[in-house]
Amino acid sequence: MARNCIICGKDISDTPTQRKICYSPKCKRELYKKWYNNKLIDRQCNLCNQTFKAKNNQYYCPLCRKELRKQERLIFKNKNTFDQQVICTDCGELIEIVKKVHNGMESQITYSKCPKCKEYNKNQWIEKMSKRMLSDQNPSIVKYGRSIPTPPRDPAEISLQRSLHMKINNPMFNPKTRKKVGDTLKKKIANGEITIKKWTENSRNKLQQDIYGLARLEIKSWVKNCLIRDNFKCSICNSKGELHVHHTEPFKDIVNRITKKYLGDDTTYRLKFDYNDPIHKQLIEEIVEYHNSNLNIGITVCPKCHSNIDPQYREYKNK
Repeated sequence: MARNCIICGKDISDTPTQRKICYSPKCKRELYKKWYNNKLIDRQCNLCNQTFKAKNNQYYCPLCRKELRKQERLIFKNKNTFDQQVICTDCGELIEIVKKVHNGMESQITYSKCPKCKEYNKNQWIEKMSKRMLSDQNPSIVKYGRSIPTPPRDPAEISLQRSLHMKINNPMFNPKTRKKVGDTLKKKIANGEITIKKWTENSRNKLQQDIYGLARLEIKSWVKNCLIRDNFKCSICNSKGELHVHHTEPFKDIVNRITKKYLGDDTTYRLKFDYNDPIHKQLIEEIVEYHNSNLNIGITVCPKCHSNIDPQYREYKNK
């Protein structure tokens, strides 16, 4: 006759006839729970008066039992605490007072080392070991017969010694050394190992180079006004931090147009910029005046946006 487990319904025909459940641990646990719950009776808690299932000898519900245990632990701790003194073993000073709970083994005084004594002992050990390593007691000298290592030198002392050597005993003071260095440089230039940019290879002439540099210094007030106008934010992504003022009209075109007005198409004019020369001075003043009267030729940008809109700046940045 077919028989099934009373909990999970599994076929248990191959088991003994008196068996009512299968061999699984889950079914065993469920059967035990049912047997235990049948033994429990309804009781009333002595503290909160709530009814709960329990044995005959239980007078409090689970929540009240937890609270009572907490109170018992606190009472035990308060009754059995004492102050323990921690004293330094070297100098004998009191380090701190710690609260401890009695469990039959603690004493009222314990010993440790204070921070001052720890630091002193550490420094003494370092000094002792450094003397040992720089003497005949060094194990590498005793075992392998190596030479005594020299103590490490201060980096500031080394740099000072080198600078004094270069000031007093510089080999370049010797004319023979200078000639030798000069000859080797000439050979490397002739072989093509070292390349030198000649004057004709430069894109700007000497006058233009000076004008570009001076004009950029003089238009600082224009740069500041552009930043104030844009509230010190990038006009593209509204970010703050490092900011540049980019020319919407190329700065090179502005300078070339004004220099052409004053100096014409004379490309052989390669004199150095002279502020005493009224033409040169007037040229710079007109560049500055043009910038101050036209704020719309500049926009505030961050380095990232600047590299996106200006290929010349991008090349300079990626060098």
